[in-house]
Amino acid sequence: MKKSILCFLLAFAMIFSSLPVSATENCTHEWSEWSVDEEPTCIDGSESRFCYLCDETQTRVLKATGEHDWSEWDVDEEPTCIDGSESRFCYSCDKTETRVLKATGEHDWDDWEVERAATISKEGIKERFCFQCDAIQTKKIAKLKPYAKISKKSLTLYAGSSYKLKVSYTKGDSVKKWTSSKSNVASVSSNGTVKAKRAGSTTITVSLKSGKKASCKVSVITRKKKKKHHKQHKAHASTVYWTPGGSVYHSTPNCPTLSRSRTIYHGSISSCPKGRACKVCF
Repeated sequence: MKKSILCFLLAFAMIFSSLPVSATENCTHEWSEWSVDEEPTCIDGSESRFCYLCDETQTRVLKATGEHDWSEWDVDEEPTCIDGSESRFCYSCDKTETRVLKATGEHDWDDWEVERAATISKEGIKERFCFQCDAIQTKKIAKLKPYAKISKKSLTLYAGSSYKLKVSYTKGDSVKKWTSSKSNVASVSSNGTVKAKRAGSTTITVSLKSGKKASCKVSVITRKKKKKHHKQHKAHASTVYWTPGGSVYHSTPNCPTLSRSRTIYHGSISSCPKGRACKVCF
């Protein structure tokens, strides 16, 4: 019995000794070359190797080089009359760097605004400001050139009528006086109202404080007198007709306005007691 047990243990030992070496501390390790897994930059990197026999892996740290993996510079604010800026970041550690972009000296101007309008006697002023630095630029506006213009260059009026002339001029100027070259033909008031007096022609002139002048030629005519209506018919009406109660004379007894008259007289215009002709039959 004892002999058989001894034989069994001997056979088991021989079998165990013939087995291959496992990945244990007893492995003699046949290592590969070190391979970089992550390059060191501003942060630590790493490298590793493995055993060809048992596939055990070893990893070790590669110390940071201090060199960042920077992005391109990106402009944050364009430089104008004030400094601008640009920045970049590190892809590895997200660190950010900013640097100044020197001012170009060019202002970002707003539109010009008139602060004081120019007149014929004073210069005007306009201003604009910079959106970036609030600098203000001021310029003068040249004085305005004076002018004078009357609403009418020529005018015809009947004697006894009137007409108001209007004058336009530069801002800051004013009317000094109105004059008429022949005031007995037509006079003019201080507000430019022309009053026609008798037939003829005259020149109305306005003078401004700036010295500018403008004029209007005025012609005055008289109205034609209207002839009395009954005189117009003397030549073509030798005999006329009338009624005792009527107020006009007629050219024919068949005038519609005489259809109800019982008594009709007739005779020459000179003998007719009526002062005017009938509008229906004449």
